[in-house]
Amino acid sequence: MSIRTKKPVAIPFAPIIWKMLVGEEVNADDLEEVDAMYIKGLQSIRDNVASQFTESNFHEVLLNKNLF
Repeated sequence: MSIRTKKPVAIPFAPIIWKMLVGEEVNADDLEEVDAMYIKGLQSIRDNVASQFTESNFHEVLLNKNLF
């Protein structure tokens, strides 16, 4: 309808969506604007927990660290 009437319509996408639409690089800061807790969990895994993972204890380590 906007194209036919030539009246712009504001589309309230998060900045990360606009970046992806125009092909710009997306980084963790962009994702943090949308979901800060998700980034916090990923950073926790990266910084504190990743070295403790083995194939056999993966789920146990996650549950003990209260990530989920």
